[in-house]
Amino acid sequence: MKINPFTYVLFGKEAISIYNISLIQLKITKDVKYGIGKFRNVKKFNEECERWDDFMEIDEIDYNKIQKHFKKNKLVDGLPREKKAFWNFFGNS
Repeated sequence: MKINPFTYVLFGKEAISIYNISLIQLKITKDVKYGIGKFRNVKKFNEECERWDDFMEIDEIDYNKIQKHFKKNKLVDGLPREKKAFWNFFGNS
């Protein structure tokens, strides 16, 4: 039996509530901020926990499904990436 050294985590209180109902429902939700993480280092896990209001351990299969969903839809923290306006490229003057 292969032992996986990683712990897979879903972050975000509202996302956890939705995930407990259905992973599919979480993936189609458009306005919930959430994140996932893959950890083997407690220090890095604790640092990430400081950004979020809650967390829950998930299995590797669901982690991979959510990660694939993030990449396919270009999501950051479960939300679409913000598009930068051209004038923001030059900074605030």
